[in-house]
Amino acid sequence: MKNLRYLVAATSAMLLVGCTNSPEEYRLTSKQLAWQSYQAGQVLRFAQRPAGPVRTYRITGVEDHLERQPTGINFTILPSRKIDCQHVTVTAQRTDTTALETMVLDFRLSYYAGNINFRPAIGWQGVEASREMPIDSVNKGAAFDSLQYPGVQSLKTISLGGTTYAPVLRISPFALPATPANGTLRMLYYAKGAGVVAFEEVGIGLWYRLP
Repeated sequence: MKNLRYLVAATSAMLLVGCTNSPEEYRLTSKQLAWQSYQAGQVLRFAQRPAGPVRTYRITGVEDHLERQPTGINFTILPSRKIDCQHVTVTAQRTDTTALETMVLDFRLSYYAGNINFRPAIGWQGVEASREMPIDSVNKGAAFDSLQYPGVQSLKTISLGGTTYAPVLRISPFALPATPANGTLRMLYYAKGAGVVAFEEVGIGLWYRLP
């Protein structure tokens, strides 16, 4: 009888834990999201001079969802932790010529070794420019490790086509060929509250964002 009472108590406790084992949700902060201003259907226009040719890119999608994280193997009889992290992905397509839809921004929180990590990545015209951007460090006004963020430079402000942006990340691709072809992406400029505000191509020069 005594063992039966223990069994009932243990079962009740397990059921109670099971019922209250709701997923832990982790979402991007407002300061992190301030770097993601793209909206579905938005058109980005770039030029090299006021009356010159214009390149156009349309934001084809902004996907925002919670993503279940792997938390390892739990050997206890109690339910494992359930962790959901926010993941925002932005895609775009160049529209002044034939082009494929590509990822231009990937903001995700991820769980690893007991920590929640923010891993923002950027792309442009199908080329990944930087696997991570030091957005949290820039928000804090802190220096960041150039070995962890290769090819990334933080600029306080930049003025392009009569518009001033701040702060800005200047990002170069990880690997440029020894003799890059004309049109190869050389540099990206990504601004808080605006997104890509300029890009530079080999043999062609700088394209800046139009209002």
